[in-house]
This record gives sequence, structure tokens and C-alpha cells, in this order.
Amino acid sequence: ASVQMAEDALVALGRHPYEAHRAALLFKAHDKDLLIQAAAVTGDREAMVDIARKGRAEINNVLDSDRSGRKISSETAWQAEDRPDA
Repeated sequence: ASVQMAEDALVALGRHPYEAHRAALLFKAHDKDLLIQAAAVTGDREAMVDIARKGRAEINNVLDSDRSGRKISSETAWQAEDRPDA
């Protein structure tokens, strides 16, 4: 629900719906990957903290790249009325 709210907020802030949906899907995939990594080291606090730090750095890199003004590709030409839940 929170990822959907973030996607809706991006659209409300002027992002193209395709771009907002793609960002939400990328975030969900990133979050799932971190969860899988953390599950593999359950009980190892130091390893879990390391995974969280690396994950935060990765998402910061993605956000920094996004802020740099990346151009929208031609594949963003569509604007779906109904977004499929992923």
C-alpha cells in the first residue's frame, strides 16, 4: 500500500505515470532483494546491518541518478488508466 501511495504521489508531483510505476516496481524489487539477503543471515546482527547499509547506499545512488534529470525514453509514451498491481 505504501509503494502505491508513493507512486500516486510521484504522479501528483508531475511524474509521468509510466515513470512513477517503473520507479515503484524497481523499489519493490530492491526491497525484496534486501529481504532475501537479510533472511539468509538471520541471527547475524553485523551482517544484517551491513546489508541494510549497502541497500541504503544503492537506493541513494538510484535517487541521485534520478535527480540528475534523466530523460524519459520513448517507451514512456503510454499513459495507462489502470495500472496492474505487481
